[in-house]
Amino acid sequence: MSKIIIIVACAVFLILAVFYLLTATFVKESGVEVNRPVSYQSANPDNGTIAVNIMEDGTISIKGKKIDIVSIISRMEDFKKEFPEGKVVITGADFSQSKLPIEILEQVRLAGIKNVIVATEAQ
Repeated sequence: MSKIIIIVACAVFLILAVFYLLTATFVKESGVEVNRPVSYQSANPDNGTIAVNIMEDGTISIKGKKIDIVSIISRMEDFKKEFPEGKVVITGADFSQSKLPIEILEQVRLAGIKNVIVATEAQ
């Protein structure tokens, strides 16, 4: 007698599992879609964002080319012509003892770019 009850219970659970699997795939869950921000590292380089990198030895590079502080204005003016609403990201290892990020920020602002971000950690 107990064998029959176990077989019936297994059959009921099997039918319920099949019913759940079939209906769960067709039910659309309601919820909030979250648009997560894209990091600067994975962003497309032609999206209007340019990175000014400060190396540990104090050298400055834009798009992998080393430049000096004086040529930042001309580079940023060219960038502003191409992307009028573009963003400049100043990145570097440790800014605590350096005036270089402030000098770069001033040069970028003199070139007419208002949207400047200073990033101290990799995103």
